[in-house]
Parts: sequence; C-alpha cells; structure tokens
Amino acid sequence: MTAEGQSVPLALGFSPGEFVTIVALPDAKSGLVQTTIRETPDDFNGLKASLAFFNTDASCRDASLRPAGRNADIFKAVSLGSVQRRSINPVKLSVQLVCANSNAGTTLDLGELRAGERYSLFLLPGAKLLAITDSLTH
Repeated sequence: MTAEGQSVPLALGFSPGEFVTIVALPDAKSGLVQTTIRETPDDFNGLKASLAFFNTDASCRDASLRPAGRNADIFKAVSLGSVQRRSINPVKLSVQLVCANSNAGTTLDLGELRAGERYSLFLLPGAKLLAITDSLTH
C-alpha cells in the first residue's frame, strides 16, 4: 500500500462473507500506519439503513456517537481499531462525537439516510469524523 510517497506491505486473506476495511494514516515515526478492521455482517434489513462507526483515533477514550443534541448513544465505547454497526430507521441524522463522555468536535450532518443503504463513519486522529456511503466490490 502506498500513500503520500510512503509504502507499507499489505498481505491479508478474506473469509467468505467478511468485510475488510483498511485505513492508512500518516505517522511521524513510521511514515504510514495501517489499521485493518474486519467485520462479519449480521442479517441485513432492507427496510432500515445500516450505520457503522470505525475508531482509528487513539486519543479519543470511550469513543461514542450520539444524535446531535441528544444524550442517547448510537454507538458506545468503540475501542481503537474496531467497528460497531447497527440498523437504524431511515431518517435525517446529525451526529456528535463523544470522547471520555464529553462532546468532541462539531456535529456532522449525514443528511437523509435511505433504507437499504450502508453508511460508515470513520473517527480519524484529531477527533475528525469522515462519513461515506459504502459500496461493494466483487
């Protein structure tokens, strides 16, 4: 894997039905650090939206995600290098990152989530959230 002129070896296998996400981030010591996160999805409900939260930020303790302006957690205490996924009703959603039980950064507007779609939120170093709509590669 190569990014910004830095390279790291990439060799991994996949199990049937497994989703593998590889995140490569710049690192002052080694140039580039890769995090591999594996996920075996549950039954997918086409009437709901699927939302995932990936944590790649070591500085965010007990990384959690809440609907903006609310205290109920969508995801709670996602550990470094792991993912939590859940099905939610297709609604308009803005989220707030929570580190060590305190709001971190600004809210992120995800817009209107659609039934049958998969969405992922990545917590990047510096308490930054990146939202993507998933796609499958065969």
